[in-house]
Amino acid sequence: MSQDKKFIDQIKSDIEPGNAGLYSKRAAFYSFNLDDDNAVKNFTKAIELEPEYAKDYLEIMAIDCVVNFILKTEAFLGLKKLNFYNDNRDYLKLAAFLNELCFSEDNIPVDIKEFIFRIFSNYPDFKDSLSEVLERDGEKLFLIRSKLSILADIFCQFNKEISKKEKTEELFYQQAEFAFSYFVIDKYLQQKHIELIEKKEENKAQIRLDERNKVIQDFSHHIKNLISTIIDPLENLKLENDIKPRVIENALKGANLIREVVNTMSLSFKGTIDDFYYDAKYNTRKNSLDLRAILIESLKYSAGNMFDGKYFNNSMIEYFPTKEIYLEAKAEWTKVSQLGYSDIQSFLQKYFFETDITFGNAGNFVIGNEKGSAIKLLIMFQEIILNAFKNGAFVDKKERFLGIRFAENRDQIFIKIENSCETRTITVMPAELGKIEIKVVTKGIGHVIINNFASLLNTKPIIKVEEGSYSVEIRFADFWKEQNK
Repeated sequence: MSQDKKFIDQIKSDIEPGNAGLYSKRAAFYSFNLDDDNAVKNFTKAIELEPEYAKDYLEIMAIDCVVNFILKTEAFLGLKKLNFYNDNRDYLKLAAFLNELCFSEDNIPVDIKEFIFRIFSNYPDFKDSLSEVLERDGEKLFLIRSKLSILADIFCQFNKEISKKEKTEELFYQQAEFAFSYFVIDKYLQQKHIELIEKKEENKAQIRLDERNKVIQDFSHHIKNLISTIIDPLENLKLENDIKPRVIENALKGANLIREVVNTMSLSFKGTIDDFYYDAKYNTRKNSLDLRAILIESLKYSAGNMFDGKYFNNSMIEYFPTKEIYLEAKAEWTKVSQLGYSDIQSFLQKYFFETDITFGNAGNFVIGNEKGSAIKLLIMFQEIILNAFKNGAFVDKKERFLGIRFAENRDQIFIKIENSCETRTITVMPAELGKIEIKVVTKGIGHVIINNFASLLNTKPIIKVEEGSYSVEIRFADFWKEQNK
């Protein structure tokens, strides 16, 4: 029997069950013969028998610094002693580069560029860009995955060198020592990797839950504010000797809106673009709205909110600086809100801001509500225009403005809302740094509503902040195009 076969038989036998070194050697044998199940069983048993030995290896994970990881890994794996690879300097250069966490095509060191991409061929879902995977995964996950990629490369290079050597008992012991150390480090990294992924998914779930709670909270606020669409007409009824059908109609319309908003509390999290095509096609049914009406209702909703001192006290004070002005405007709004758009526009110019509003042929685009599309568009534009009212309050009255532009082409609808906002400029020293502009723009939870509904339209709000102005543009598909052919 050859010496090698005798040694292999000894490794595979069950003698000395309490010998951690034997389990380690046996695991190495299975590992290098691609029997992963038996390798893991034996490595796990070795670690159980000598936990302190394994613990020594885990110390290399104590610091996130990749340079320390390389140095300690090199020491624990005995690579210098074994002299099985010659590019340890490349590993250290790579480690120093990764520690910077600042990557671009321009700053990748030329002398190790090929080496870097060899390492990152082991990185999960690598997209040929370090900056992209860093942004996607975040710093902690990126560093763990980078370490795993480096470790995998070291293991690969070690195996290449081993394949060139004459197989001896001494070489096998070296393999066993290397494999055990590699396994402990890899197992720990994989465990931390899984923990980070689970934590990341938990955070995502919590963010989704927080956003949902904010939406529900905001919809509750919508319900309260929409009650004014009933209260104002009923207040008018008190002033009338004869009950007018139009006033009652407005009150009923407000009641229906409240009912629809209640039904829409969960709609920002479900539905598809197909719902809008469906409601554009079947737009003659109950509760349909045209885009012009949606924008006008959003103006009325936002103006009415500015009389609410509980939720919009700061804006209310700016628009109505005295009690006399507030009472005068409130009484006038109670009447005007039930009239046509021209009366509303005159009211806005008197108490709020100059207006530059072009509806174009928005009235021709009628959207149904069987799938909730009309109410979704209404709530989204209510939020955008409400933000414009809130922003504009903090600008001097002579400089306040609100612009609404409706446009269309063969494939898309464009609606842009622009408003004045406060802009302050400060000078930073030294002078050559120039000036930094600080723009006061909207904050709060309204953006959650806007983004959620915009995503259902397969679009994103286009937001621009310029000198003294803030604008939001929504572009979406012309759902009526097929029907109008």
